[in-house]
Amino acid sequence: MLEMMLKNSMFFLRLKPMQTEQNYDLVVVGSGGGALLTAVRAADEGLRVLVLEKSDLFGGTTAYSGGVLWVPCNYDQQPNGVQDDLKTAFSYVKRAAKGLSSDERILAYVESANAMMEYLRDGVGQPYHSLPRYPDYYQHIKGSIKGGRSMDPARFDASKLGLDGLKTMRDGNKTALVLGHICVTAKEAGKVVRREKGGMTMMMGIMARYYLDLPWRLKTSRDRSLSGGQALIAALLTAARQRSRSITMLRQAPMTELLSEGDKVVGVQYTHKGQTQTVRSRFVMLAAGGFEQNQAMREQYLPQPTNTRWSHTPKGNNT
Repeated sequence: MLEMMLKNSMFFLRLKPMQTEQNYDLVVVGSGGGALLTAVRAADEGLRVLVLEKSDLFGGTTAYSGGVLWVPCNYDQQPNGVQDDLKTAFSYVKRAAKGLSSDERILAYVESANAMMEYLRDGVGQPYHSLPRYPDYYQHIKGSIKGGRSMDPARFDASKLGLDGLKTMRDGNKTALVLGHICVTAKEAGKVVRREKGGMTMMMGIMARYYLDLPWRLKTSRDRSLSGGQALIAALLTAARQRSRSITMLRQAPMTELLSEGDKVVGVQYTHKGQTQTVRSRFVMLAAGGFEQNQAMREQYLPQPTNTRWSHTPKGNNT
C-alpha cells in the first residue's frame, strides 16, 4: 500500500491541468489509502479527478487495517531517538525483495517516502508518529533496525468528516476494536499488550472517553476518535470533500472497461445507478487492490484449494 501511495502522490508533481475539453484529467479506480491520496494530491496540482468505488463504501482494505506505514528515515525518528540512514534502508529492502524489485524502484521508495508522510501531515492534515518499539519484520536481514521505521496514524476526529461522511466509509475490523467499537492506536495497544505501567489506566480512560461522549453516542456507536486505517481514510475523505470542486467521488460505480486508442489508455467505462458511462481522461490510476474476495480469480491464480472465506479482508471488498 505504501509504495502505491508514495508513487502516486509524487507522480503528480510533474503534471499540469489538462487544457482540452475532456471530462477529467484523472480517473482513480478504487478508494483505499493509495487511491484517495492519489486523488487529493492530483487535485492540489490543479487536476480534475473522478474516483470510482465498486462497493457501497469508501476506504477499501485500508479502512479495515491498522494503517501502519513503513517509512525509513521518517521525520519522527530523530525526536524518538531512532538512528536511520538511506543506505541501510535500501540494503534492507533490497534483501527482503529477493530480486522482485529493481534498484531504481527501491531507491525511489526509500528516498521519497518521508516526503509523502510530510504531505500527509501538512497537506492532508493527518500526522503520523514513529513507533520506536515496532521492529522491522525481517530482523535477520542486514539493514533491519529494532524500531522506528513503522509509523502509526495520529487519531482523527470523525466529526470533521461528519456523520454523513462517516456513513459512507467502511467500518474497521471489529476484532481489532475494543468491545467492537472503541479505537486504539498501535502505540496504545502495545502498551497494554506489554503490560507497561499505566497501560490499564490509559485503557480505562479511552473507554471512559468513548462512553461519556454522549452527543456522539446518541448518533452512532462508531468512535469519534478514530485510529489506524480508520483515521487515515477519514482524513483523506475529509481532504477530498474540501476539494470537492476538483474531486468527484462515486460509490457503487465499478469500472467495466479500459478505453484505449492504439497502445494508449484514454479513459474508462463504468456503471452507476444502472447506467453505463464513458469517461475520457488523460490519466487512469488503477488502485483497486487485489481479488481475495473473488472466488473465480482465486481458483485461476492461487494454489488450490482456496476459498474467499479464508480472507481476513471485509466481505464485498476486492471482488
